[in-house]
Amino acid sequence: MSNCPLVHIVILNYKTPELTSQCVHQLMQHTQYENFQVHVIDNNSGQESVTALEKLKAQYSNIHVSVNSKNLGFGRAINRVASQIKDGYLLLLNSDVVINGDVISGLMSQPQLSEATVVGIRLTEDSGVQ
Repeated sequence: MSNCPLVHIVILNYKTPELTSQCVHQLMQHTQYENFQVHVIDNNSGQESVTALEKLKAQYSNIHVSVNSKNLGFGRAINRVASQIKDGYLLLLNSDVVINGDVISGLMSQPQLSEATVVGIRLTEDSGVQ
């Protein structure tokens, strides 16, 4: 077991199975941080999304998929999963985020993290604009 704090990454999917899959694959490809779980929530998107998310779950052992029977909206869907997380840190990602580096290690290496309640990550467009 790793002595690194556990990081829970929560991604909400609503009719974006391709983007969600791409985001998860990039996250897995670029992340070197040892102790993280990915929670993908489907907000009642339909069978195509559920099938794509189940394929992700089968590929990676640290992915949890939950499927809402109705669309709860962003806040309620995230809060439902967040309320079940009892330890570690919570990182929210949109399904359309492109991961091109080890975001978690970078975030967790910040010395002021232990004093923070909320932390934001710098977003950069493909053009380099922040």
